[in-house]
Amino acid sequence: MSLANFCRHCGSRTNSGTACEQCGAEIVGIILRKKPSNKRMSLTVAVGLLMFGLCITAIGIRQARKPQDTQFRQASPVDELRAEAEKGSAHAQFRLGCQFYRDEVNLAEAAKWFRKAAEQGYESAQFNLGLMYSQGRGVTKDQVEAVKWLRKAAPRNYEAQRVLVDLYREAAERGDATGQYNLGNCYRQGHGVKVDYVEAVKWLGKAAEQHNTSAQLILSACYFTGQGVEKDEAEAYKWLLLASAQGDQNAGKWVRDLAGKMTPEKVAEGKKLAHAFEARNARSEGK
Repeated sequence: MSLANFCRHCGSRTNSGTACEQCGAEIVGIILRKKPSNKRMSLTVAVGLLMFGLCITAIGIRQARKPQDTQFRQASPVDELRAEAEKGSAHAQFRLGCQFYRDEVNLAEAAKWFRKAAEQGYESAQFNLGLMYSQGRGVTKDQVEAVKWLRKAAPRNYEAQRVLVDLYREAAERGDATGQYNLGNCYRQGHGVKVDYVEAVKWLGKAAEQHNTSAQLILSACYFTGQGVEKDEAEAYKWLLLASAQGDQNAGKWVRDLAGKMTPEKVAEGKKLAHAFEARNARSEGK
């Protein structure tokens, strides 16, 4: 061993025993170990390599041993997913449902886990569950349940909107007023289809004719603004009167508001149209 002088401030090695020659700071003495001889180095390296080899051998032996008891086996991905799913993880529930759906061995189990995730607001699970209900895969076919879950997913899921349009169209073409209203509204707002105001008025008109108050209100607005149809204040007033007659509170208020923006002649014409519609329906129902 030997003693060397180093500056406490700048770390420079110096021969001076009092102050650093470069910065003038205090000098401290540091003990240095002598380098081992080549022979001693060789021995040290050999011992080190031997110890390293023994460690590697021990690791290999330890890794080679596998527990025979099945309780120590490594869990499969499905087991791990199920464990997380059963703890309530919506993401794990969705992924587990996807696993069962892909395997097509137990679609009912897929629907079960999609439902659990869907009930927690998991959008993709809501879409998948709605699709399964629409197709009758893993569950009894139920268009009401299909629409219910697809509508929950639809605000941020365009594919859900497209499936809904297909379901609405199917119902609308059967003459279902709610399906006609929903389809018309999809065309009006561009949900799942390209915006088409003319097509919207067509389906809203069919629903309005069947006394769907929501369709009557929107159809009134279309006629008043000329959206998808030629502007006609009397026709707009007619549909508001009919919706109000069915007890819609908003329609009652809007009837008064709209009348204030129309001429007395147009108001009278609107009332006449509404009375004619009601008389026609009364005759139709009496047959």
